[in-house]
Amino acid sequence: MNNPDIHPAQIRAARALLNMTQEELAIKAGVTRKTLSRLEKSNLPIRDSTTEAALAVLEAAGVRFFSQGGRHGVSADR
Repeated sequence: MNNPDIHPAQIRAARALLNMTQEELAIKAGVTRKTLSRLEKSNLPIRDSTTEAALAVLEAAGVRFFSQGGRHGVSADR
């Protein structure tokens, strides 16, 4: 993943907070499920546009990402 402020676990957690499947997020972000799976699993190189698309969908649904003091997390406006 190219965005050093967002970790793969945060993407998975955000999706879980929204009770959203990988397939649902992939469709909304305009990427394949396989690409989204790679985004969630590791720090492999992923296009910035892919990460941005997934984050935009999650943030539009009310998820907020944070990193503070070496800790990374997510919260939802639900």
